[in-house]
Amino acid sequence: MNVTLPPKITPPDPETPREAIKRQALREALKREAPPEPPKRQAVRQVQREVLTRRQMSLLAVGAFVLVLITWQAGALDGLLYPLRLFVSLIHELGHGLTAILTGGRFEGFVVYPNGSGLARLRGGNPLLTPQMGYLGAGFFGAALLVLANRVRPVRFVAYGLAVLIGGCVLIFTNSGGILIPLLIVSAIAWSVSGSIRRYRALILVAAAVCALLALAIAWTDTTLRIGLISALLLAALGTFGVRPLIVFVLNFLALMVGLNALMDIWFLFGDLGASVQGYPNDAAAMAHLTGVPTLFWVTLWVALVVSMMVTAAYIAFIRPLRRIVGL
Repeated sequence: MNVTLPPKITPPDPETPREAIKRQALREALKREAPPEPPKRQAVRQVQREVLTRRQMSLLAVGAFVLVLITWQAGALDGLLYPLRLFVSLIHELGHGLTAILTGGRFEGFVVYPNGSGLARLRGGNPLLTPQMGYLGAGFFGAALLVLANRVRPVRFVAYGLAVLIGGCVLIFTNSGGILIPLLIVSAIAWSVSGSIRRYRALILVAAAVCALLALAIAWTDTTLRIGLISALLLAALGTFGVRPLIVFVLNFLALMVGLNALMDIWFLFGDLGASVQGYPNDAAAMAHLTGVPTLFWVTLWVALVVSMMVTAAYIAFIRPLRRIVGL
């Protein structure tokens, strides 16, 4: 019986390192000899990438705006809205204080109360600007953050800068902050030297822990410090661990929330022009007393200005870049 065996297949010889180098060199030579992409096609691809990026940024902003509206309207989310309300009050009071500094006055401190109201202690400064820059300062903050979050490419640095600004201000311009700073410094120094001083290492670590716990207790009992330091830590963590879309989304949410909240706070004054905090008149009433112009005028003016700032910021952040890309 004759059996036909299949032909024996001889495996190819393994490629030597020299042949592999030659093959790689040939591939690179073919790449270099390939005709370059026409400039027009390159420009089209660049425009397409930019348009896609801007669309993604716009979608993130729209998503943030929808979340703001849901948070605002849903009574079940009051727990989330409360710390944001305190954050807006913090920005409001910093607007007064920083304006006083910029116009030659002194910012002696500020406080945010648990009910969401606040009070800044000022001395000097421009009397026509400092009362207005609470509401307008919060509106400007929201508008500026909206632009920065969508136009600055290394957006994590926006989060870092905001964390430093807020954390530094609450430590410097609150009564308890003056106690907190030395405690934090001592705790940090003790932690850093504990490894090099072995004989008293346990004692140094205990001292560091005590200082840190005291600082935490002081910060937790002070509403202003608590909301400011927690905000600063969360923003720093966002900048460190967050991916770009998440950072942009959160900063857009924060910008829109602060801007909308500032607008609603001003709108509230339409129904109560004589509202006061701890016996002090509201900012619009203070401007009316200072200038003789009715309170209603200042409330109306501030609503118009805040709306204008937010609309302008949206244009700069989203519409103008697209117009430049497509050549409109």
